[in-house]
Amino acid sequence: MWVPGSASGGTRRNRVSVVDAEDLDIMCRTIWAESRGEIEAGKIAVGFVIKERARLARAYMDKTNSKRHALYGDGSVASACLTPWQFSCWNERDPNLPKLLKAHKDPAWPDCMKAAEIVLLGSRPSNVHGATHYCRTELHPTWARGQKIVVTIGHHKFYKLTD
Repeated sequence: MWVPGSASGGTRRNRVSVVDAEDLDIMCRTIWAESRGEIEAGKIAVGFVIKERARLARAYMDKTNSKRHALYGDGSVASACLTPWQFSCWNERDPNLPKLLKAHKDPAWPDCMKAAEIVLLGSRPSNVHGATHYCRTELHPTWARGQKIVVTIGHHKFYKLTD
């Protein structure tokens, strides 16, 4: 478990929140891999997509009495990131995976950690309006056909997929 302020140097008075250390680490690494060159709002947005996927997995599991959601995992933030083919940076053959595992040495790491802390502590409202997917603004993936962009932040378009 992680206590706020331990990673970023900040503290909170009269409020104690505990965040799972694995969730924090995996979310931070995913934010680093997916959006380290983005503005702060873009990094936070990627974090909120991860958090929304974890929330949807938990809701699905509660409703169906299942052990996991096929796409979004077991309801944890870490599982939402690590479930195969959800965030390409974690795919076994992704050429960026070795860099991702050393991301904590990168100068962008503290900003990515701050974004993950903001999302996991809920210290700001979501800026992606329930989005579960995103892509670079110049891309047009097949999964996005017919889907409405809910917000564009930095170099990413965010989508809340419909069936």
